[in-house]
Amino acid sequence: MRIDTLAGNTVKITLEPSDMDGCNIKYEDISGRSHETELALSRLISSVCEKHGLKLSGERLLVEAFPKCDGGCTLYVSCLK
Repeated sequence: MRIDTLAGNTVKITLEPSDMDGCNIKYEDISGRSHETELALSRLISSVCEKHGLKLSGERLLVEAFPKCDGGCTLYVSCLK
């Protein structure tokens, strides 16, 4: 997993297939209304915030997901203020 801060309110999270397996996240489920996927993304974002000192938790977030050709995905997480 790679974390890049792009702006004060946007973080890029690059997940490898093994990261997605470890978080129980499937790209196909991200755009759906799966409660399990929502919880998994929430745990992932909270963990990233805690480890990197980011302040995204507790805010309204916009999550954009893009598949990678290797089976991973790239997430852009932005805080909506």
